[in-house]
Order: sequence, then structure tokens, then C-alpha cells
Amino acid sequence: MALDTVTLVLDGEVPLSEFANAIANFNELVNALSEEVGGSQLDWVIDDLQYSSSVATVRSRENPEATARVVEAYSRVGSSLESRTAIPYSPRIGNVANKVVSISDRRVRAVRFETPVTESTVMLNKPAVLAPILALPTAIKNLVLPHPKPAYGGIKGRVQTLTNRGGLRFTLFDLLNDKAVSCYIEEGQEELLRDVWGKMVLVEGLIARDPGNGRPISVRHIANISPQPDPHTGYEYEKARSSAPSLSGMSPEEAIRRLRDAQ
Repeated sequence: MALDTVTLVLDGEVPLSEFANAIANFNELVNALSEEVGGSQLDWVIDDLQYSSSVATVRSRENPEATARVVEAYSRVGSSLESRTAIPYSPRIGNVANKVVSISDRRVRAVRFETPVTESTVMLNKPAVLAPILALPTAIKNLVLPHPKPAYGGIKGRVQTLTNRGGLRFTLFDLLNDKAVSCYIEEGQEELLRDVWGKMVLVEGLIARDPGNGRPISVRHIANISPQPDPHTGYEYEKARSSAPSLSGMSPEEAIRRLRDAQ
């Protein structure tokens, strides 16, 4: 799989100002990693931007080896932040990475760092069910929620974003939560994406879920993408239009009157 994209996701009810700050810090982090790990100033372009779900993905098409090093480093930064361990890079990168997750607005629940092969979720606000542990020692308070292991399954939703630059990533808005799910196909599977943009589909593969609420966040090792009936193109009551007995030429009003008068 090509390692040429990095994604930042803010989860929750995200204010515009916080999203703008996060994008600025995301840009600074990617540039710092490009210079210090990639060894060059790579050109990163926007590949996907979902304001409704606060998702931003950038892609680099130049110098694949350097780009892959940056993507792997971005993954390690996210993993370090998730596990609250030291970031294994320069203080500059560590400072910028911490700025990305320094969000004071409690409506933002989590920040996710995503690459084509990994994702790390940094929980900003502990769930209410964990409130009692706040009185416990710091070592216990800082316990990290375990990340559920990906499991094979299917997600039904609408294909909202499909890059036209030959990318291997697309965004699915799942039918249950109406949230963006990042989907990654393998090289050579591009045929699966033929004529699916804007349509309702079932994506089957390894599904990774949010450690806080269990919502699907990504699908990898996709085995199949199959079209599904669109719930907005018809309603069940329309199927019953011909199921009522014939009124023998009477209007509905006349039939109701006769029933009322027991005729």
C-alpha cells in the first residue's frame, strides 16, 4: 500500500476556531516532519477535507521514499500521544505535536492521527463513566483506553469523497452515525471504486473502531464494495399503494362515508 497520505480528525462538536487552529498546527507538524525526517521540503496537497466531520487529509506525490518516512513518523507521533509516552523526535516536533492536541474546548472529544496503515486516538476528555477515578492516584488517572483490535465486518454508507488523483483512500459516511469513515483499498483494487461516488454501498473489510464509543473510524484490507438500495429514493409506504382493495370507481371520500354510515 502506498504510504503517501496523513489524516487529522477532530471528533465531537468542533468549533470553527478550534478546527482552524488544529489545521494550522497539523500543517506545521507535517512540515517539521518533512524537514527533519523526510530530509526535504515535500509538497503536500489537500486530498480530502470534510468540514462536517472535521477531517483533513493531505497527500504528497513527490519523492516516495521521503514521503513514506514522514508518514511512518506521523504514525509514531500519534501513537506516542495516544499512549502518553515520549515522542521519539526533536523537541521542535514534540512541541508542535502537543499543540495539535492542546484543545481546551470540551466539545472536542478526541483527536485522531491516521495513516494508510494505522490510526491513533488521543482522548481529550475522559468519558463520564470514568469520572470516579479522578480521585485516584495520577498513575491510575492517566490510564489509556485500550484500542479495540480491528475485526472483519461491513459498514453501510454513502461514498462522499473519491479522489480523482489515483489515490487509494475514500471517505464513507456511515448510515448509522452519519460520520466519516476512512476507507483504504490496496493497489490493484481500483476497479472496486468504479461508479460508486455518491452512492450507497456496503464496504467489507477490517474495521477499526473508536476506543471511546465503538464507532467505526476506518476500514482496511477491503474485500468487497457492493451497491445497496438508497433509503432516500423510496419509502416503504409507496410499496403499499396497490395493496388496498379496489374502490370500484368510488373516490376515497365516498368510500369513507359509506363505511361511516355502514352502507
